[in-house]
Amino acid sequence: MNLLTSSQVMQITGIGCRSTLWRAVRANRFPSPLVLGARSIRWRVDEVEGWINSRPRRQYLSGQTSSACGAPRDAFDNSGEG
Repeated sequence: MNLLTSSQVMQITGIGCRSTLWRAVRANRFPSPLVLGARSIRWRVDEVEGWINSRPRRQYLSGQTSSACGAPRDAFDNSGEG
């Protein structure tokens, strides 16, 4: 069984700070860690990976007229025009 520290969990998930991680754990939006000792906790890799895999994917609709930064869509066209 592979285990992760809170720093490793934050790095893998992109969660920015420990307080955000613990807030998600308390709200049952993130797996709870294992308590290994009085000052030692770890998350199971499979549970963290399961949480990552459960996250919705961003959907990009075809026919969008501009990019996220406001540039015209054909500005990214590789056809050599525009």
